[in-house]
Amino acid sequence: MYPKARLDALTDGIFAVAMTLLVLELRVPEQELVDNAALWQALKDLWPKFFPYLLSFLVLGNSWLSKIRVRMAAEHVTRTYAVFWLVNLLLVTCVPFSTMLVGRYADVPLAIWVYVGNLGLNGLTALAMVLSMRDAHETSGERRQGVIVLMVSCVLAAVIAPFAPQQALWALLLNALPVVAYRKSRRSA
Repeated sequence: MYPKARLDALTDGIFAVAMTLLVLELRVPEQELVDNAALWQALKDLWPKFFPYLLSFLVLGNSWLSKIRVRMAAEHVTRTYAVFWLVNLLLVTCVPFSTMLVGRYADVPLAIWVYVGNLGLNGLTALAMVLSMRDAHETSGERRQGVIVLMVSCVLAAVIAPFAPQQALWALLLNALPVVAYRKSRRSA
């Protein structure tokens, strides 16, 4: 058995670093800008990098929030659970790279496949963590729904990528649904 508090501390640190690294690809335009129109255009030119940043932050935020709910389950976890947790954190640390890749090469289907593959594997390891828990936890149903939404959006984006790479990432906005549902359930409680 492993103390869950240690995994929680590591998780918070990794999510904090990964979510911070996401923004490093967004850089203030370096060219000489002389008026509002030029600056506005330079900021609009950042959109291909800003959109994946927003999507990645949303997916990582959802993942972190779901881990908080699971944290309340027990003080100790099994080795299997801890291994899945570490694999999940490994994939979380790869999100800044895959986000930068898709931000720079949004027209290349392979970049989109790497990105959605990273996010999808993240979701699958999170599901494996929940399924490896000894006692069923009430949030496992919510967690499965979140993973299903993530997987469907990743597959949808991967299928769209060869035909319309610029539009493929829009499928990942489906991941906002668990956030909306969670906020509604918290209000009614």
